[in-house]
Amino acid sequence: MKQEPKQSKSNRAINLVLGIFFTIGWIAGLCFFGVFVLMGDVFALAAEGETLPPGKPPTQTQDNAFLIIQLVGFVLAAIAGILGGASFYCPSHRKRLLWLFWTLLVAGVLVFISAIFVFFF
Repeated sequence: MKQEPKQSKSNRAINLVLGIFFTIGWIAGLCFFGVFVLMGDVFALAAEGETLPPGKPPTQTQDNAFLIIQLVGFVLAAIAGILGGASFYCPSHRKRLLWLFWTLLVAGVLVFISAIFVFFF
């Protein structure tokens, strides 16, 4: 069984504060980015005369699926940020937490980008 590396109390406190700041900053940045992306999507979908793909207007179901899939991508990225912040404070689980962080981040980005395919299939 692996033992947790020894940390001084001040080092542990610094790691805790860094983890909290990372998590808050990550989620705040994601919310900032998400508000503008989703607001732009809603305005683009509501624009009259504009269609994606050209010639065939998307249905209301496609519009809703597009927004929901993008929100799922944002949620996955937010969960990744929480795990990334936890990796500062848990040195014994750091490798696993960072692996989960990167995996969820990549999954969230891929889900977010895949939302555009709702209009083509």
